Amino acid sequence: MMDASGRKQPMPKSQPPAPPAPPADGALDHTRCQLIVASDPPFRILMASVGWLRLNGYSEPEVVGRSVTIVQGADTCADTAEVMASALQVPWTPLDPGCARSATL
Repeated sequence: MMDASGRKQPMPKSQPPAPPAPPADGALDHTRCQLIVASDPPFRILMASVGWLRLNGYSEPEVVGRSVTIVQGADTCADTAEVMASALQVPWTPLDPGCARSATL
């Protein structure tokens, strides 16, 4: 890149994109990897953060409404799958009776 006098100028450093703003309802922090899933089997995905979608290579329409087993494939570690299944079974009590269940694993 040259300036008006013909001298070579360094390339400007690119800035990383700003993280998306959290939704107005505060349900998800899109800078983290989070899922909100239904509290009953088959634990369907209700919402996914941008961080989770990027990490797992899915778009939101591909995962919403699907069971969390969408990310379980032939290369899935059986121990990890067991930990995840156990985490979904943990009893919970909402702090606010009008509050939906959500957890960050």
